[in-house]
Amino acid sequence: MAIVPPGGIAAGKNSLSSLELTARQTEVLELMCDGDTNKMIANLLDLSEGTVRLHVRAI
Repeated sequence: MAIVPPGGIAAGKNSLSSLELTARQTEVLELMCDGDTNKMIANLLDLSEGTVRLHVRAI
């Protein structure tokens, strides 16, 4: 799992694009950083919670 530094992703040395994540994983990560739950992310992205959990595991 990627470690998000205090202050969010922009505060770290790596940008999201350098983490080699898929576009969907990047969306999920951004929502996780906003504090959204898996259920909230699933609703926002029109996915099942199980699919969100798979993306979270891959991050």
